[in-house]
Amino acid sequence: MKKTFALATMAATLLCAFPIHADEKPSAVVAPVKTQVAPPNLAKNLPDSAMWQVFEAVTTELRSLRPQNLPASALVNKYNTFDFSASTKQKLFNVFGTEKSVHIDAKLRADGKIDLSVLVDALNYVDPVMNSTFQWAPIISNSSFDDRFRQVDVTAAMPWFSIADKGGLTVRADDISYQGAQSSSTHGGWLGKASVKIGSIDVSDATTAIHGAAKDFTAAFDIQQREKFVDIDYQLALQSIRWDKDEIGPIRFGIKLNNLDELTMSNLKKDMEKLEARKLPDAKRNAEVMAAMKKAGSKIITPLSSLDIQELSVVYHGFKALVTGKVSLNNAKQADFSSFEKLKDKLVAHFDMEMPMGLAEEISKLVARRSLEQKVEKGQVVSEDAVNQTANLLLTQTIENLRAQKMIVVDDQTLRSKIDFADGKLLVNGNPVFSPPPKASTKK
Repeated sequence: MKKTFALATMAATLLCAFPIHADEKPSAVVAPVKTQVAPPNLAKNLPDSAMWQVFEAVTTELRSLRPQNLPASALVNKYNTFDFSASTKQKLFNVFGTEKSVHIDAKLRADGKIDLSVLVDALNYVDPVMNSTFQWAPIISNSSFDDRFRQVDVTAAMPWFSIADKGGLTVRADDISYQGAQSSSTHGGWLGKASVKIGSIDVSDATTAIHGAAKDFTAAFDIQQREKFVDIDYQLALQSIRWDKDEIGPIRFGIKLNNLDELTMSNLKKDMEKLEARKLPDAKRNAEVMAAMKKAGSKIITPLSSLDIQELSVVYHGFKALVTGKVSLNNAKQADFSSFEKLKDKLVAHFDMEMPMGLAEEISKLVARRSLEQKVEKGQVVSEDAVNQTANLLLTQTIENLRAQKMIVVDDQTLRSKIDFADGKLLVNGNPVFSPPPKASTKK
């Protein structure tokens, strides 16, 4: 499963990596399947995958097309005359069956902006290292930007994508799209909105007959600048997840980071671009990336920064569990960010949690049924009466235990809890849960 997730992540990155556009609708011609003898003990070694190698080679060379203080007409000519290196062409041929599988076209508009289109051919490739078959329809995108690359609009689409593992696991995603409208901040960072949407995701395993499906996934962010600060709004949403005969959803996760330092974020972006340009070995590059992020982290967060948990919610059988909250700093100074020990006493957090009694009942039935099914002999059916009795007992005992510990409050068929953290102390419904031991005296 970890391997499939890595491959799916790579495919999603592919969609967002190319500024793509096509004037004509491409024909869904599928490249011939290429097979090789699988090297031993390399199934988990992603860098040895031809798919990963061609992805890295293509994206690295496409990055050289970023505007570099050239007039718009010169940029258009640079795009239209671009050709991959011989090494990358060979990698493309090995995977796609042709070295001409990425098509780039640029046009200069009357208003001075550039329209750039890139089309990535359809794919049908058996990767012997990953022991998986990759397939997708042509990837298409439109982008437009000025010659200084300070305003960029991008739309991209992948009609469908699938990975079929030789072990029987298949993952397919349909109606994948990306849309973004970004501009440059005061010091060169990115502002604006972007979103990725996936219409459906299906997972099946031929060896176990397990089938799962997710519908209408959306990931979106909005970055806005206010004077010397930046606010970032993240939103994740999933309409439903279905497995076997059960279903959960909608699921929503929304947070907002407030008052981040714009200058530090912009400088970090520039540092990342310089690191990419150095073409370091993976291990060294990753180490330097982590070092740069750690160095910038304590400066990006300011004494005025805060985190709003706008919504963390899950719906199951019509009942919705909800968490909201806020994390902020009280009288913090920039020097406090040098260590957690200094910062923790300045942290202030509040969370509200609620769950309908109906949802607690549904979860209790689910737990009870699985527990009883593990105890009966294979082929025997667990009765609904047994499930209900076990679920009622489990729920009653759990609620009584939590109420006795003052961890929950029952309010009109809703279970509620308020969590607060301030001055290094944790409170649940106003009651202390844990207090740090007093500091040892230094007096003799």
